[in-house]
Amino acid sequence: MKTQKRNRLIFLTIVILIVIVLIGVNSYSTRQRNIVVLATNDIHSNINNFARLATAVKECRDTVTTLLVDAGDRWTGNPYVDYAPGRRPILDLMNSLEYDAATLGNHEFDVFNGKLKDAMEYATFPFICCNIQCNNTSLNQPIPYLNLEKDGIKIFLSGIVTNYDNGHPEGYASIFEGMNFPEPMQSAHDIAVNAPKKSIKILLSHIGDNNDYILANKFNDYNIIVSGHTHNVVDTLVNGTVIGQTGSKLRKLGAYRIVLKGNKVQSITYDNIDLSEYSEDCEFKAMLETINANPDLQQKIGEIKESLNELGLWQFICCSIRDDQKKDIGIYHRGGIRINKLNKGDVSKAEITSIDPFMSYIYNAKMSVQQLKALVINKYNSSRTSKESHRIDLIMSVPYTIVVSSEDDAYDVIFPTLDNNRIYDVAVSDYVANNYPQFECIEKECSGRYVVDALYDVFKDSTPVYFENVALQKIKIK
Repeated sequence: MKTQKRNRLIFLTIVILIVIVLIGVNSYSTRQRNIVVLATNDIHSNINNFARLATAVKECRDTVTTLLVDAGDRWTGNPYVDYAPGRRPILDLMNSLEYDAATLGNHEFDVFNGKLKDAMEYATFPFICCNIQCNNTSLNQPIPYLNLEKDGIKIFLSGIVTNYDNGHPEGYASIFEGMNFPEPMQSAHDIAVNAPKKSIKILLSHIGDNNDYILANKFNDYNIIVSGHTHNVVDTLVNGTVIGQTGSKLRKLGAYRIVLKGNKVQSITYDNIDLSEYSEDCEFKAMLETINANPDLQQKIGEIKESLNELGLWQFICCSIRDDQKKDIGIYHRGGIRINKLNKGDVSKAEITSIDPFMSYIYNAKMSVQQLKALVINKYNSSRTSKESHRIDLIMSVPYTIVVSSEDDAYDVIFPTLDNNRIYDVAVSDYVANNYPQFECIEKECSGRYVVDALYDVFKDSTPVYFENVALQKIKIK
């Protein structure tokens, strides 16, 4: 009898425990939880808002589970970072702010393989990219994906970088020796099978929002695409995937607010937050002051008589390399100019260096008018880089008009000051001379001079410098 009672007591105890566990499991599975994913992209060494970013991140971490990520192109655009050993100032700031992960942008490769390897080892956050295969020991193989947990919330992260019909991202071909770049969209799809069930799936994408839309429509793999590369401000939903991009230069911070019930995503909302709304964190402000205290870059090199806008800068750079090499025409590409204004008055070395932060060489070439026309037409119609096509991308020291159809296809270029029967001597940036597949010439050679050397010498010889803010290049629909 006692045995039966004891057995019944044990049975009842087990039943009660099971009920308690079931109640707990049910409560957990229906409990609302929140996580915020904070994202940056295309900082391009523009670090002066980092103290405000730090305040925003710290405030978010104080109130909710937070993930901090970056979608690539962290440098090239500010000499205080780009001229520092290993370009470490941006990495020091990101390490201090404890980024969780980042992918590679095309400009990460500007530092060449050995320095990129050092940067990846110096960073305290992982570099994630699933569409790069390194057969070159001078570069670490990035991890293709990362599974992590934040306060019990499962997160799957992967990353992709753009490539083109030349088989690699934008940049000098020599940089990418020993590396292969599989098609990014398919790579992102294939790697998603590694995501655990009931995890938040996030793609750090440096292929541009236009391609991110295609990816989301084609493959419904990710909850979130953190977009980069095209420098657009994006906030959209495509086929159930939330896509956001903050523009560039750390003006804004992307914030994905995710609500879960248990481990199931209930909703995701996105905002591009203006960082000017935040005060500066004292610790990071002191770090920035140290980074910006470079007397060599702060030195005055001359004066500008009138402020130069984008059009004036186009003339300045093209005429400067033309005169430096004593040629007929100067040619540069619009995407290489990394500032859009130079203010009237004193000009520092840092400001001039910021115009062309790539340490570009000047090449000398001989070109016919027919070759110049073909260069402009092919670049205008190119499908290789959509953000640089169907606009004036090639800028010159001589005027020209692109004649386009009603469908916006270029079919002629008018050079009013050039003789169709002449061969012209041109000074051209090495990126155009060596990386534009449309570039054809009779002969070319490297001058051994940097573009910025030519710009420095203009101030040395002609202060105060004056250029008009007028458009020498135009588009005409016919």
